Amino acid sequence: MANKGGNHIGFLRRLSEREMIERDPRKVKRRTKAARLPVVKRLDSFDFTAVPQLTRCRCWIAARENVIALGPSGTGETHVALALALAACRKSLSAGFTTGTA
Repeated sequence: MANKGGNHIGFLRRLSEREMIERDPRKVKRRTKAARLPVVKRLDSFDFTAVPQLTRCRCWIAARENVIALGPSGTGETHVALALALAACRKSLSAGFTTGTA
């Protein structure tokens, strides 16, 4: 590449930029695997109308607080817990997921 009108510094800069771009998705994938998420869920796909008190759950990620989701069957505890863990992984934070029965 350097012999096609570019210089070595420019080539190394582009190479390192590409490495950083490709590294981020691998980091998220590695954190997600370490969190033991059985499926991928996102907060934007959750119906908050059924449980409006959960609309503030994004603040737990920023505060780096642990979350234990308890409630009646079918109200979305697992969905929210998985989505929060995924969001934490995407923000370069460690997360872990387990069920209450485990």
